[in-house]
Formats: sequence, structure tokens, C-alpha cells
Amino acid sequence: MKTKFSTVLVLALVLQGCKANKADTSPGTIGGKVRDVNGTPVGGVIVKAGALSATSMTDGSYVFAAVPPQDRLVINYTKTGYVLTSRVVRVRPSTTITVDATIAAHQQPTDVDAASGGRVDATSGAMVELPANALVDAQGKAYAGTAKVALTAFDTTSEAGQKAFPGDFAGVAKSGETIPLLSYGYIDVTVTDDAGATLQLAAGKSATIVIPIPASLRADAPTTMPLWYFDPQDGQWHEEGSGTRVGDGYQYTIGHFSLWNSDVGYDRSYVVGRVVDCRNRPVFGATVICKGISPRNCWTSGERSTDRQGRFPADDDPWGFKAAGVAVDADSTFSIQAISALGSSVPKVLTARPVGQVLEVGDLCVCESGPCGATTNDGGTPPVDGSTPLSGNYTFRIHSVVDSCDPNPGELSGAADVVITGDKLSLRLQFPGEPQPMAFSGSVGASGWSAARSFEESYDGCLDSVTVQLSGTSDIRANSFAGDFHYREIINGDGCASPQDCKADGQVLFTRK
Repeated sequence: MKTKFSTVLVLALVLQGCKANKADTSPGTIGGKVRDVNGTPVGGVIVKAGALSATSMTDGSYVFAAVPPQDRLVINYTKTGYVLTSRVVRVRPSTTITVDATIAAHQQPTDVDAASGGRVDATSGAMVELPANALVDAQGKAYAGTAKVALTAFDTTSEAGQKAFPGDFAGVAKSGETIPLLSYGYIDVTVTDDAGATLQLAAGKSATIVIPIPASLRADAPTTMPLWYFDPQDGQWHEEGSGTRVGDGYQYTIGHFSLWNSDVGYDRSYVVGRVVDCRNRPVFGATVICKGISPRNCWTSGERSTDRQGRFPADDDPWGFKAAGVAVDADSTFSIQAISALGSSVPKVLTARPVGQVLEVGDLCVCESGPCGATTNDGGTPPVDGSTPLSGNYTFRIHSVVDSCDPNPGELSGAADVVITGDKLSLRLQFPGEPQPMAFSGSVGASGWSAARSFEESYDGCLDSVTVQLSGTSDIRANSFAGDFHYREIINGDGCASPQDCKADGQVLFTRK
């Protein structure tokens, strides 16, 4: 098929198009990377999502290519020598989800004589004490040899502790209600025999643990604290007992080895809003993350997948406690950010409403090449009004999407160069397989970009979207420009059928290299 392009670019502040939706029963795709707490990729991690299983590559990457749509899917990440972690996602039809995970290495195990029992103290302040003759193997047979006890503690006020946190900062209380949680620290207790096989507490036996309280939470930590364990089968924390503060930690009695968490529910208010692209169109399937800042930075909450109106909470969200909005710690300072396949919004720092009230946060805008509008990697943000000149090297992006002209849309991407000399701009678009680039020129004025030139060029192939990269150096005064890509499609490439007038929305914005 031969396609003709007739292109006009004009000033605007926009980004990202959308493709036609596939059938609602189409599977989704999940992919991501597994890293340790220092950000180093971890290969050889077993990743299980329901009946699906994969192993992370040396770069930490993994992928599930065809995942049935479902409201709640638990993904578990395990590797010998590491603490289990889990992610819970919502799989929408025909959507791609990026799910990264942080997996923490076990602390160096300590040998304990299972016959006589013993106590293990960690430098973090965590502790576990085993009674005599309390361990059994996977078949329930008593174990009397040397037990290797790995005791790993996590600070939930740290970035590493939050990233390694399994599941959500939410749990099932004894009442059966699912509630959002403040975590005052969690630990993993893993006990194995000499061969590395897992050991457990025998029925009727118990052990004592201490979960240290993060330093910034000690001043206001309560004297008693509920205890919660993590179940990797349902991906949820479950309330089981309570403990008492002893010094800078909480002491509990446990009947099995697991991930254990000091948690308490919090007084909730709510946030609602919408995730949009830079053309103010709703983004379907975006993730929204809220994180506590003050007075407690030991919780997160959010929305797994925005609805087709881009709203959070989604109107079809299965979590009951999100009915009024995404739960946040009332009267607190928190940050909120949206993440999607298009990119991430700029984090906002907001103050939550009093208990029970709802804060409308407005639109969180995501873009294909980063936060909406141009951003610079050196931490600065170009002005949106074109009033201040910018200098340096910039990378530009054009993205366009055709309005359903082709019943079998495909994709096309290519490279481009932009050269700006004084107030003159020239652009060359080079598509795969084409010997000559398309080109146009325009001018850069005090109030921003201005360019208008029509041209025609042929391309053999189907066109659904065009993505091109541009680069150049100049005094840039606007943070984006955009316009309409118009082209005429010649059926079968021979002109024998009537041409169709098709239109695509094209955008350009830049980020500093």
C-alpha cells in the first residue's frame, strides 16, 4: 500500500495518542525487572503469577506475554538466599503493565541447635528466640540438627524497605475488613536445615520475635501494636495477635515462621482525581501511588488501574475501602504520582483532608517522554509561556496517531534531525526503507515555535502511528509544539480506489539530554 503524507505543524501543548481498543477479552501483558535493594538487577528469580511462571534474566527482566484479564493477580518473586516479595496487579484487557520488584537478600544465617533452642539477635534490633525441640521439616517430622536462622529486618520509612514490602500497605483485620495500614517495621524469619530445606514450628509450639521500630517513629509509637503475617497465596497481610513495646521494638509470640509486620490502621480521608495525557484525554489502566511524608512516612496507597475515564479510584475497583476515594492518612502531608506506559506524572505534594473528607486532586498528566510539558534531566523545568530562553542540547519527540483510517492499523517509527539556526528551524523525517527524508522548515519566535509547510511524500506500508526522534541545539523558548498530520491513503498503492482523507494528531516536546 502506498501512503501519501501532507503535513502541517502548528503550536500547541499536547502529547500521546491512543489506538483503537481491542476486544475486552483479549489478554494483557506483564513485564518488568527484578532488582536488589541497591538497584542491581537480579537474575534467576522465580516469578510466579497464578499458573504462569518465568525466571528473570541476567538483567533482571521477565515477561508474561498473555495474561487473562483479572481484577487481582498476585505475583510472587522468590530466589534462594532472598526474602520473598510480592506484587498485586490488575490486568486489563489488551493492556501492558510494567511491574518492577525489589528483592532483598537474607541476612547471614545464624546456627541454632534445634534440640536445645536458642536466640538470634540482629544488629537492627530484631530478635527471634526458638524453644527446644520445636522444629519440624516439610513432612512434619521432628528436626533435631543444626538450624540456620536468617533474620532480616526492614525499615518501612526507608525507600528500600518500602520497595521490598510485599503486597500492599493494607491487610485483612480480624473483623474481616480490609483496611489500609501504617507499618512500624517488618521482619522475615526463615529457618532451614543444613541442606537448605525449610523448617517450621511444630504444631503447638511458639517462638518469640521482636520487630524493631524505625527511628523516626519511636517518639510517637504506641505501647501495644497489632501483628500481621503475609500470605503469599492471596497476597495479603492478615492480622494475628498483638504485642507490646519493649524498648525500641515490639515483642510478639508467633506460631509459624513468615514475614511479620507491626501494623495499625489509620484515620482515613480520601483523594480522587483523573489521569490524563497531554491532550487532556483520559489514560486507561494507569497506576496511582500515594506515599506518606509527614508526620508518618510508613505507608503507601493508590489505584492499580484507572478506568476508561482515567479516574481514581476506578469506578469498577474491587476494593471496598476505596469507595469514597483512594485512602490516605488524614491531615497528613503526602505525595501522589501517576505511572503508565506513557510515562510518569510529576509528583505532587499535598495535604490530606480531615477524617472522612475527600480531596479532589485534579488531573495527573503523563506523557510518552516524561511528565507533561518538557522537563530537563538536570532537575529544571522549562517555562511554559516561552518567556525565558533555554540553551543546551535537547532531544525531541513527535508522536502521532491516525484516527481509525486503516482497518488493520500498524506502527511506523523512524529517525529525524532538527537544526535551529537563529530563528530558523528545519526538520527532516526519515522513515525505515525510504531513501529520502521528508523535510520542512519554519521559524522560532519569541512566544514559541511557529512552523507551517505542507509536503507530500510516499511510504510503502500501513500507517497507524509515527514516532520520530529529533535533536538539536538552540535558544528554545517554548516547551512543545504540535499540529495535525494529514495524509491521503491510496488503496492497494495503485490509485485505482478512491483516496481516503485521514488525520493524525502529531506532537513534539523535548527533554534536555
